[in-house]
Amino acid sequence: MDDKLLDKNLIISAVDNKLNHKNRKSHKDNLIYKNDHITIDVSRNFIDKQTLSRLFKLLKDIEIKKEITKLFSNKFKSKSENKYVSHIFLRNSQQGKKTINDMYNMYDRIRKNSLKNFTTRKIKNIIHIGIGGSNLGPKFVCNALKDYSTKDFNINFVSSSDTRELDDAIKNLDLEETIFIFSSKSFVTKEILINLDYIKKILISKFASSEIVSRHLFAITSDKSTAIKKGIDANKILIFSKNIPGRFSVTSALSFIILLQIGKANFKKFYKGIIKMDNHFKRTKISNNIPMILAIISIWNINFFSIRNFCVCPYNYRLKDAIEYIQQIEMESNGKSSDIYSNEINIDTSPIVFGQAGTDCQHSFFQMIHQGSQDIALDFVGVIDSNDHKVSSNFLISNLIAQANLCFYGKGSQKNNKKIRGNNPSNIILMNSVDPHSVGNLISMYEHKIFVEGILWNINSFDQWGVEEGKLLASKFINKINQSNRKDTDKIILQLLKTKF
Repeated sequence: MDDKLLDKNLIISAVDNKLNHKNRKSHKDNLIYKNDHITIDVSRNFIDKQTLSRLFKLLKDIEIKKEITKLFSNKFKSKSENKYVSHIFLRNSQQGKKTINDMYNMYDRIRKNSLKNFTTRKIKNIIHIGIGGSNLGPKFVCNALKDYSTKDFNINFVSSSDTRELDDAIKNLDLEETIFIFSSKSFVTKEILINLDYIKKILISKFASSEIVSRHLFAITSDKSTAIKKGIDANKILIFSKNIPGRFSVTSALSFIILLQIGKANFKKFYKGIIKMDNHFKRTKISNNIPMILAIISIWNINFFSIRNFCVCPYNYRLKDAIEYIQQIEMESNGKSSDIYSNEINIDTSPIVFGQAGTDCQHSFFQMIHQGSQDIALDFVGVIDSNDHKVSSNFLISNLIAQANLCFYGKGSQKNNKKIRGNNPSNIILMNSVDPHSVGNLISMYEHKIFVEGILWNINSFDQWGVEEGKLLASKFINKINQSNRKDTDKIILQLLKTKF
């Protein structure tokens, strides 16, 4: 794909668009695209309809529709892992419906206290323990949809291997009314097992019975047998396919915590929103396909303008956790420098992703965006209808539009210290409201955008060998520390600081 990204006509278009945009205070082309719950405005980019058409040709050249068909039919393969990538196929299949029914069954039995070997007291508190994809997606959705909570349970998320976080989560809870859900695809994730062992000790000290302790422990995993060996009852385990990548598992059994928060009716709407965007991505022609348009603009900014920073600013408090979620699925998926055949590539891939909720971001790093020396592309995510919060909603949407305009068009001044340089492109993404359907739409949209980027760069968006190597090296170090005498620990740590690979 490298050669196509260096197409001479596209490079000329890039130069022309950047030179000409300063003469405009608004865009001559209509670059607004809609589906049922999301609207995107991409006019604040160095782009016009003619250039977009040329970029769409890139998607046709790589036969993107064929790749999408593979993804939806369970025929898309992660070559480096020699396994199929199944998250999209499963959530659109009968197998996916079976997973949801299993979740509904577990949900009903928890609410009714009818599980075998379960607590005698009604459950009021749920601690969800996971890291990475087992945490960021579910946490984002639960916090986004707090206004739709059934209020049946008090839900907390724990991800750190520093057990102080777990201490804080359970500090004021009655443990007899609390269950712990340990979410790990492999169920050998160190952060999860550290917390599992820690909470077992706390529960043993309270209940003095391993049988009673097991009543409070649940698992969501791809490896049921390992979870059972770690002390989880078989009837308290939800499973999902090993072919679902962790960071794309928010629509697997890992969404169980979302179901516990918002209940069946709203969960169905959330899932419907995901499927609706899936269908839009699969069936809509390239020129009106929202995830494809966002992906091709991302490629345009990164590979034609060398904009290597990407800022996500949701102008709605409920969406603040979208930043970490998008950061992971973008950087862990596309932070690669070799192609699907393990050949080194000579183009930029994933940008550095960061962000903050609006308007907090304006009082933090927007000074650097407006007057600093780094080029940054942005996604401004806003909400059209905020129901009872009209005053704050109108204030937020006004600031969103103002910042998007200032980032791109800038503002002249005879004094350099007051000049706003502009030239920072952005997309405005508007949700109808922060409801289950719209949040489902948003998740699916970003998932598919990242998939298309990976296809264009010819990289594997579904492995993470950099992450795996870090874990292996840490295991070697911790073994040395654990084997040392207590008095020699400081000396061992100092030696490790000098250790080379």
